[in-house]
Amino acid sequence: MESLSRSFRRAAIGILALTLASSLLAQSGSELDAQGLKAYNAKEYAKSADLFLKAYQKDHKLIGSLYNGACSFALVGQTDQAFSALSELADHGYNTPDFLKADKDFTSIRSDARWLQIVAKIEENARKNPPPKRFVKPFKILPGATSAGTFADRLNGQDSALWVEGDVISFLHKTPAKEVRLSGGIQEPLSQIPGTDLWIIQLQMPKWDTAIISYNFIDDGKWGTVHFWNGANSVPQPAHAETLQGRLIERTLHSTSLGEDRKVSIYLPPNRPTGPLPAVFMADGQSCKSFAEVLEPLILAHRVRPCAIVGVFSGQNLNTGGDYDPTKDMRAAEYLPNFVPDRFDKHLEFFTHEVGAYVAKEFGISTKREDLAVTGFSNGGAFAAASVIRNPDFFGTSMPLSLGIPPVDPKPRHAMPRMFFAGGSLETFGASTEAVYKKMLTWGVETTFDLYVAGHDQAMWQLAFATLMPKVFPLTVNR
Repeated sequence: MESLSRSFRRAAIGILALTLASSLLAQSGSELDAQGLKAYNAKEYAKSADLFLKAYQKDHKLIGSLYNGACSFALVGQTDQAFSALSELADHGYNTPDFLKADKDFTSIRSDARWLQIVAKIEENARKNPPPKRFVKPFKILPGATSAGTFADRLNGQDSALWVEGDVISFLHKTPAKEVRLSGGIQEPLSQIPGTDLWIIQLQMPKWDTAIISYNFIDDGKWGTVHFWNGANSVPQPAHAETLQGRLIERTLHSTSLGEDRKVSIYLPPNRPTGPLPAVFMADGQSCKSFAEVLEPLILAHRVRPCAIVGVFSGQNLNTGGDYDPTKDMRAAEYLPNFVPDRFDKHLEFFTHEVGAYVAKEFGISTKREDLAVTGFSNGGAFAAASVIRNPDFFGTSMPLSLGIPPVDPKPRHAMPRMFFAGGSLETFGASTEAVYKKMLTWGVETTFDLYVAGHDQAMWQLAFATLMPKVFPLTVNR
């Protein structure tokens, strides 16, 4: 019985091992990467090295996993494995030597002769394929005021003020809060003027007169009223419909691809003509109404063909604290193609084919490629770009606004749609947007790029959208 019992126990352990191995095989590269990050943050470096390497082996697009695996191997003292990972990283074209050389995770292996060889290879990669320039804020933050002086007079009975003198813009806020931050297009902390309840930040930069800024003050974590400001020589804000004459409809769809319900907001223009209706499909469909408010005046002024907006709501970030798990950030997973690749693919299927079929049947939205456009901002802008690279046959036009992480997919074999980009010079995303625009030029794509003196700003996105729409759906169409 004893030998039988041991045999049974060995068999049970073998079954358990096979089950665990099967579980790992069933996981996506992104899921393994997320587990690796969790182990790394817990300083379980041997475990994180193994998980990062498995993630990269599962999906060779996860270059970050290979880099982090090299870090983990170095931290746990597995020098040969660290150099093996770094060598593959260099062969893959990694081209950011300054970041590598500054990374303290590699302190233990820098005295090894192989280190200089790896660095030389990565520096050569950088010469052949220079990395994007690091974003440097174009404004200088001036030292905080030491006395109230005449600042209080600027408020005129209000709790905040903004003014420009020469090349300096000033934001002033009155509050008893213990901490104040400026949010919106510019996100910076304010300094308290000693002995007062006044908080101020002053930024020095030429061309504030051409800037477009939405802003609010966050007092001890509480958000205030949003304000809008345009410089005297800036592009005027588009006309806004105070009350929409068209219809705004919200529906909840069950997605077969995603396996869950998702809201969709549809704007239909007033006095729509007969026949299929052109439409802009929009990521972050929660903002459908605000974009419809700048689209409708263009339609009524006969500057844009009557068209709809199909706003597909984004997924939620299910992280509730502790270590960040990328597989739980559904917005990022669904909008960034290499974040959680299988989730992106499922969302793209839902966004295009499932939603497309639904709105065509229920609201008469056109199914012709030339009648369909896609747009989004921030990560949604990255989705607007990636969606047409992955599936160039569905949309005839893409409008990526302030896209965050550039897509890395190769040029598709099929003809690409038009791509109209916009971004701000005060945001890091403006530089990444311009980089993708330049890449599209090399691909022979019909494309433009509008750069505004603005930050990561809803006001700028609405202006860019209103500016581009007459090109997307001009009133006169040659067919």
